[in-house]
Amino acid sequence: MFRGEFGKVGRQGIFDDVVAREDYSVLEVPYWSWKVRSNEIRQMLSRVAQDRFPFEWPLIRDCFDVCHALISTRDFSITPWHPLVDMFPSCENCPKRVYMSATVADDSSIVRMFDADIESVSKPIVPTSLAGVGERMILAPGLMMLGKDDRETIASSAAKWVAESREQGVVILAPSSAIAQQWSEIAEVAEREDFAGAIEQLVTRKSNGPFVFPNRYDGIDLPGESCRLLIIAGLPRGSNSYDLYKATALEGSGTINTTIAQRVEQGMGRGTRGAGDHCAILLVGDDLVAWISRDVNLNFLTSTTRTQLKIGTDLSREISNPSQFGETLKQCLDRSPGWTEYHAEELADATSEALINSDNLNVAHHERRCLRLVLDGYYERVIGLIEKYLSDDHKLDNRMKGWICELAARAASLWGSEEKADQLQRDAYSLNHSLLRPRVAVPYKTVPVPTNQSNAILNELLKFEHRKGIVAHFEQVTSLLTPSASSNQFEESLKQLGELLGFTAQRPDNDFGVGPDVLWLLNDSSALIIEVKSRKKLDNPLNKDEHGQLLNSAQWFQTIYPGFAGCRVVVHPNNLTTDSVVPDDSYALTLDKLGTLVGNTRELLTNLSSVPMGRETTLAKCDEDLLALNLTPDRLVKVFLEAFEIKESH
Repeated sequence: MFRGEFGKVGRQGIFDDVVAREDYSVLEVPYWSWKVRSNEIRQMLSRVAQDRFPFEWPLIRDCFDVCHALISTRDFSITPWHPLVDMFPSCENCPKRVYMSATVADDSSIVRMFDADIESVSKPIVPTSLAGVGERMILAPGLMMLGKDDRETIASSAAKWVAESREQGVVILAPSSAIAQQWSEIAEVAEREDFAGAIEQLVTRKSNGPFVFPNRYDGIDLPGESCRLLIIAGLPRGSNSYDLYKATALEGSGTINTTIAQRVEQGMGRGTRGAGDHCAILLVGDDLVAWISRDVNLNFLTSTTRTQLKIGTDLSREISNPSQFGETLKQCLDRSPGWTEYHAEELADATSEALINSDNLNVAHHERRCLRLVLDGYYERVIGLIEKYLSDDHKLDNRMKGWICELAARAASLWGSEEKADQLQRDAYSLNHSLLRPRVAVPYKTVPVPTNQSNAILNELLKFEHRKGIVAHFEQVTSLLTPSASSNQFEESLKQLGELLGFTAQRPDNDFGVGPDVLWLLNDSSALIIEVKSRKKLDNPLNKDEHGQLLNSAQWFQTIYPGFAGCRVVVHPNNLTTDSVVPDDSYALTLDKLGTLVGNTRELLTNLSSVPMGRETTLAKCDEDLLALNLTPDRLVKVFLEAFEIKESH
């Protein structure tokens, strides 16, 4: 029903990949299309909804106008902008409510989810002691001075050792069933139907596991010996399509990072159920290690978790071989006095003061207020309210500003003012390219000219509290530079690789519907104009239409960036063309050469992150390694790009 609508906004390719289960993105049906077709869909669903969705259907059947319609590899989800708590009179009419949690780092989620009073939420009751805090040794193999093979296998080896040799409970929490299956060789995957039985076996000590629980970060009590080793395998972005959609749309913003922080903390709390309990925790997965390594993200964790994480990451950086790792882990499991006393001393200094983020509370309050006004039909008031809010000097990042602005666009569309909706959607998209691309084309926005390459790389490195976190981030990014990745995944990874190399990068075709798949500005005078053909068969040559696409992109580039020399590049399985192509001054970045480029970049970042150095020393080291590894703009072009050759026909 909606494939054509995605084609109109330049998203038909990624739509097809998601439906074919080749891309794990979550797409939102454009709200203007949803408005037109929602009544038809409501009638279709009404025939089966009472039987298949007896609890959900009564809550949304009259509220389709304020719902997101989301498409993922798993499902088609229809979900309200926020929970419709007014549908529950026992909650809505209750004058006194108590919200309790040990893991809420940002109370704005209580306002956003439950429409709680902002004044009350801004004055939370917090404990004045650490009496309920369990002892946790939190280690991250990705931050250890280990070889790549040891980093990848050390967690599974530890899981088998604790469960079999020590006969203590081991649990692995995975963010998805797909990641859970990666542990199936050493652990039993407990899906929904097996979940209760696995918990019972651990608690009654009939089994030590290891058990893997996909998407279960709360509601699990594993005290004492039932869980002495807990592995959190990957970043918990969300348990449903809406969570995953919002995590992508607001990636890097404070709002989504508080949600991720809460899930991480909830997961960590499964193995320590009180002050007398203890547990060793391993954080694995490049995305999770990169997240905890970023300085800005640590502020979203509660003070006790921050302290325990700092203890663990300091320990992790001292571990250089599997034997040291095992000895460190035993200190926690064997109740070594040196470890327990050190942990207690460090934790005693952790503050329990509640940190209130008034900006996040205000955003949540405005989102809830807008939902109430839309439900009551006051669309014009919503638009005015949001425009005034965005014009005031609030400390919001652009991703969040775009999200709020899109809310006003939705209200304008429901009001019937499509021209106003288009204007607001263009404004929202200009702030956040992860949102819906508007029906009316957005003017192209040039990328800034890059500064000194080494300075740019160092600035990226300094975003990480733990420098080795940038290597984990790099591995996460480049894991999708393979022929099996979807076009969308490959192009995004190639863009981010350019940024890690100190260039400025963009996806013009994806973001604006013009230009090449990927653009790298290398310095103030040169650029790579890149088209991606990574999914072709290994022996297929570049054809005339594909080369013509590259020539059109190059012509567009010269119009937009007249002072630059643009090098035409195709990411291609080989450097062969058909005899109808005249490939003068067009080059191939073959998958083999791309692999070498990735390897050299890995070596660069590993060198810079292995030994802490001062700024000037790091810059000098970076300059030296960029030359040695052929990663400067001129050497990159000469070493990694190949001239095309005409494939001989037989």
